[in-house]
Amino acid sequence: MTEKNVAEDTKTIIVPEVIPILPLYNVLLFPKMMLPLEVIGPRSIQLVDDAMIKDRIVGYYGQKRTGFL
Repeated sequence: MTEKNVAEDTKTIIVPEVIPILPLYNVLLFPKMMLPLEVIGPRSIQLVDDAMIKDRIVGYYGQKRTGFL
């Protein structure tokens, strides 16, 4: 690799102080994993829309649904 290629491959990601958090049910994600998500609900859709306009960073926490459907 040349020095130019190394510089292009390393990108600095600036993580904001506040990260929007998207709750996901019965989903498990790992770093650098790509997964199509179905975002439903007006608040979740707005959260993703706002993130795509700004810095494109969204955190998530997984929840396990319990009970009957």
